[in-house]
Amino acid sequence: MIYEAINQAFYGFDTSIFRFFTGIQSVPLNHLNWFFTFFGGDPVAYFLMAVGLILCFPKKTRKYGLTMFISVVLAFFITNYGIKAIFNRPRPFVTLKDTPFWPIYEKGHQFAVVGTHHQPSYEPSLSFPSGHTTLAFTYTTALISGCMWDHKKWAWWLVPWPFLVGLSRIYIFVHYPSDVLFGMINGIIWALIGLLLAKAVYGLIEKKRQIS
Repeated sequence: MIYEAINQAFYGFDTSIFRFFTGIQSVPLNHLNWFFTFFGGDPVAYFLMAVGLILCFPKKTRKYGLTMFISVVLAFFITNYGIKAIFNRPRPFVTLKDTPFWPIYEKGHQFAVVGTHHQPSYEPSLSFPSGHTTLAFTYTTALISGCMWDHKKWAWWLVPWPFLVGLSRIYIFVHYPSDVLFGMINGIIWALIGLLLAKAVYGLIEKKRQIS
């Protein structure tokens, strides 16, 4: 199985990062990380698709709308229904049970909900790459790329945001750090593809307008 090779290759990396997070856990950080993790979920994806589609209609916002809509649609559906199925990697609370690291992992997993209204997550969905991280890097990169299209440098202030979303997935122990690492790469790639496609579509629309 592909995921077994990934587990073996990244075992040392993943467990060392998990170990670090168990050493910094606190109730305030629990609240903060559950807050950030929300912004990589499915509701946010659907909301951004709708907003992107709406922004496609006014000429003034069409560049941003096309970039956001295309990027998020590609990243969300291809990652969740294509890439994850190919790698088929179970969540760490499934595969780490058979390793010596399990007691440390499960202690951190249980503590991550202390002081919050959440319960430790044992959702059965697939793990690689992190969908939350992919989405956060996709929409942030898409927004930054769209703003750079119009030379709006303020957008660079958004750079830390997807990292916080990605790190939250490790902090609450629902993803391997390697899931998050590849989610970062995956999200950036889809955003750049979305930008290129958006530019092509925008060019075609403008060309058609000029002809008519």
